[in-house]
Amino acid sequence: MSREDGDRIVLECQLNDYFPEKLTVQWLEGDKPVNAQINKKFQNTDKGEKKYTYISQLSISAPYEGKKYTCKLVNVISQQLCSTVIAPSSKQAEVYLLGPSHSDVRSGTSVILTCLVVGQSVRLFSIQWKVNGKLLNHDVDKQAPKEHNNGTQSRENIMRVSGSKWNNYDVFTCEVTHLCSNDRHQQNISKTRGEHLQILRPSDGDLSGLQNTNLLCLITGFFPSDISVQWQLNGTQLDASQFTNSPVVAHTSGGFAMHSALMLPASEWKDGMFSCVVSHESSQSPIIDTLENLYGGCHQKNLPEILNRIDQI
Repeated sequence: MSREDGDRIVLECQLNDYFPEKLTVQWLEGDKPVNAQINKKFQNTDKGEKKYTYISQLSISAPYEGKKYTCKLVNVISQQLCSTVIAPSSKQAEVYLLGPSHSDVRSGTSVILTCLVVGQSVRLFSIQWKVNGKLLNHDVDKQAPKEHNNGTQSRENIMRVSGSKWNNYDVFTCEVTHLCSNDRHQQNISKTRGEHLQILRPSDGDLSGLQNTNLLCLITGFFPSDISVQWQLNGTQLDASQFTNSPVVAHTSGGFAMHSALMLPASEWKDGMFSCVVSHESSQSPIIDTLENLYGGCHQKNLPEILNRIDQI
């Protein structure tokens, strides 16, 4: 706001770094539209990206105390589009928010979040990012829409955020809105606070030496689903051919679950320290559960209990 003379002041409204070009503003005095005296549009091609800045100025005369003036964004494309008949299905979209990979979290100071929108005419959906409920003004890599054989389109919106924000358990939101609808589709994601890990030993009957058996490592409550499970004997990593990892499935209490079975051939039994080693983005270092004195008199967990816990995964 600036003052022209004793009885007039100038209100200024700016739109910065927007695209596409066909955006303008409408001034309101109360609920009544009024015309601006000056409207200017500038084009910025910095870093190869075409963006625009729009400046609108409204000069008002006294008395102006107690009056309400509003600068309202007007999307010309949206006005033209929404005046036509649009199928309701075109306003619907599936929204997926993909977190960083495990290797991404462990390797650097920043992580990548991807918002994937699937629907019809995905160009007509706006995508906004929020962190802890607040709009995030951040550089975003907006991918071009992709066509699919089933008639749908998809569009990715990729944002890189600092590792400190991710490790602080901040909640990131991708909010998607169609230009001709007030309905919002949104997905949230944040770093998981960890998983539960436990090794279950075979019963004494299974350790009789007459048959092969397994050590079972149960991992529950982790999110996202990207996880790595290995086994060690006396601190030495065992070959992947010696254990079997189950598929990752949804867990009844939230997150995901899986189990890993270490084969213990009766002809090759060795006592020592068995460790289940889990790598997941919830922890900067591997999570380890260890079982010692397997063939000694340690606390037993019988086979029915083990099978019951597997059924719950």
